[in-house]
Amino acid sequence: MKTQLVQTYKPLQHYSLKQVQSLAVLSMNMNELENKISSIAEENPVLEILPTYYTRYNQLLDENIATSEPTLTDELLSQCNTSKFEHKEVARYLIQCLDSNGYLTTPLPTLRKECHVSMDILKKSLTYIQTLSPKGVGARDMQECLEIQCRLIKTKHHDLLMKTLHYLPDLAKGHFQKVAQLCDANEANVRKCFELIKTCNPKPGASYAQGATPLIPDIEVTLEDDQLLIQIHDITQSLQLNKDFDTSFDKEAANYIKQQTKLVKQLLNSIQRRNTTLYEVCRIIIEIQKDYFIDNAPLKVMTYQQIAELVNRHTSTVFRCIQNKALVFNNQTILLSTLFTNEVNDGVSDDTIKKELKRVIQNEDKKSPLSDEQLCSHFRELHIQVSRRTLAKYRKQLRIPNSMQRKVIF
Repeated sequence: MKTQLVQTYKPLQHYSLKQVQSLAVLSMNMNELENKISSIAEENPVLEILPTYYTRYNQLLDENIATSEPTLTDELLSQCNTSKFEHKEVARYLIQCLDSNGYLTTPLPTLRKECHVSMDILKKSLTYIQTLSPKGVGARDMQECLEIQCRLIKTKHHDLLMKTLHYLPDLAKGHFQKVAQLCDANEANVRKCFELIKTCNPKPGASYAQGATPLIPDIEVTLEDDQLLIQIHDITQSLQLNKDFDTSFDKEAANYIKQQTKLVKQLLNSIQRRNTTLYEVCRIIIEIQKDYFIDNAPLKVMTYQQIAELVNRHTSTVFRCIQNKALVFNNQTILLSTLFTNEVNDGVSDDTIKKELKRVIQNEDKKSPLSDEQLCSHFRELHIQVSRRTLAKYRKQLRIPNSMQRKVIF
């Protein structure tokens, strides 16, 4: 066989420093852009920030604090404030001490010294917190977290269920026969208990917002006369070039100011291009999802590729433009990425399935909630084919507990 060398040409795209900066600015949300501008202003004497810049930024920040998603602390304090528990102040203090997963990792003796109450009151307050939702909060470790949730599970093997919690490492490794011997129980029943344990959430607080600086929306959408209007928050209006430099007697200083002026102009141009691209993309998104905003209808199928074709941009440009950015509509902050939906089957979007899933669960019998398999059957009756695993994923995204945890015992 004869070996042959073939020369081929493959075009490679190289970005200039100006293009790299433009792409970086396009990817930034309002929070990141503010940090970028503040950082440059500290080093570059040419960039001047007007007082209106900070006034407007703080106004947007204050407005969005009220519309941001509740944190685990917010949720627990809300329940505590409306309860009749006698030691609310202590309970509030302990709630503030929980970590992002909902665990109390600080030892009680240490907390007792800090809040100056008896150990008895401290324990009563912790026990009270462990009754709040989501179930499992207030635990000192994962085993206690699972114990709190397993106590609420109704099963004829309840005693065995609580025993098996002491052998979690063995259960995780599949050593069911060993656990059965240690608990003096039937291996099949141990397996059933393990399946029940897997329905519990070992990190009950993880799905809540973590209390970071609220995401400031880049876009404001308003409804006027059945028309959706889009406004981009343009912070360049509060930025300007500082021209109060006399460099006529210093050539080196003149060159420095000239270079810094060039950098500031590039930054302002990058921000303007970012805003123009963001407006073009959002205009198409709002047009496609108009019914969602006006009538609260399910989101239509919409992909990045589809938007890229409509605005005549590359898909990666649309992705950079959308990620980690939000709009505000009717005092509600909405991530732009959540407005994109995939087609599940026959033109049905995942948002349509989520809305129906939420509706069915809200109207179910609370004493006998629907399992994921029963929910799948419901969608099959609607001629929508969706797997149990996919449905479970949507349920978790909606922060809806499984059927065991939704069950209400009267």
